[in-house]
Amino acid sequence: MLALQETHIPDGETRRLKIPGFRLIDYIGHPKHGLATYVNHKVEDRLVNHVTGNEHTVAIRLDNLIIYNVYKPPSTNWSHYMLPTPQCPTVYVGDFNSHSTNWGYTTENEDEERLCNWATLNRLHLLYDAKQGGTFVSGRWGTAKLLTFVL
Repeated sequence: MLALQETHIPDGETRRLKIPGFRLIDYIGHPKHGLATYVNHKVEDRLVNHVTGNEHTVAIRLDNLIIYNVYKPPSTNWSHYMLPTPQCPTVYVGDFNSHSTNWGYTTENEDEERLCNWATLNRLHLLYDAKQGGTFVSGRWGTAKLLTFVL
């Protein structure tokens, strides 16, 4: 499974989202943001189902596991209902644009507190070790931290 954020590909241009060996399951097109979720072409169709997300998530069910691909633009603030409520087992992976010293940033922002509160209320566990450094390399910003929460 591949989860891409900031694809920068508008609606209607799925031909630009082709990746050899993978099948595009769902995407949200946007010229400045965007999400795309893929599964390996060897994964049986019967194991993959679309799950309703929202404007910040694309979700799939792989057998009994729900995976949310998340992108929150920096200009958008977290709300209590920004992310769908988890059902067990669930994984949220992506670019949350939330900074915390807990995951290696030197400063924190308001979104970090809201995201941490949401994760705590939903009994989610963050899979990230600040000693690992960045998980994403940007030509503009250097490294960033892409986070994964699991239930």
